[in-house]
Amino acid sequence: MIRIAIIEDTEEDAKTLGAYCDRYAKENGKQFTVEIFHNGLDFVTSSQFDYDIILLDIKMPYMNGLQTAQKIRESNENVVIVFITDMQQYAIHGYEVQATDFIVKPVKYSVFDLKFSRIVSVAEKRQGHTVAVKTGKATKYLKVSDIFYVESQKHKLIYHTASGDHETWGTMKEVCDSIRSFGFALCNSGYFVNLRYVDELNGSYVIVNGDSLPISRMKRKSFLDALTVYGK
Repeated sequence: MIRIAIIEDTEEDAKTLGAYCDRYAKENGKQFTVEIFHNGLDFVTSSQFDYDIILLDIKMPYMNGLQTAQKIRESNENVVIVFITDMQQYAIHGYEVQATDFIVKPVKYSVFDLKFSRIVSVAEKRQGHTVAVKTGKATKYLKVSDIFYVESQKHKLIYHTASGDHETWGTMKEVCDSIRSFGFALCNSGYFVNLRYVDELNGSYVIVNGDSLPISRMKRKSFLDALTVYGK
């Protein structure tokens, strides 16, 4: 399932892009969820940034597309950003926020279809980013997006995931270095949490996919800051 956000202040253009996404999905056997936001400010203040592709208009009130993209990149290095613009001169600035592509208005479906194939391919590869976990004699490849949190017990690591728990040997520092950029944060020295799966905060505990994990005094501020930036 590919999650798409359309950030477009013009109602007609937003509906057109939504219809194009639906048509592309049907014609290519894909599954998309699509949400529409009508300006960048609304998106960064209300969204969890939990998307695989963001179709982003450049010319918008309150917060333009480049400013919105910069804000998105503060907490999500993985999402595919595509600029939708009638101002080609601004598209060159896309490299500053690692934009994958741009599509010029008025958007024709033939152009959208051609470009979207590559865009979806990039998103699927990023969505499928894996981490290698050696369990006994075997090595499992776990999708980062399926990890709820990683627990450290001395030199043992436990990956709590959608497919169950997986134990291996290693250090929390190694885990932090490898997957921090995918939206993880330490709630204490023993738990590295995927912020996507935070259900609630309850005093000095965070509920992650139904599990109650303690937030240490030392990590509380940095964890809450990371959660705020992520958009929960």
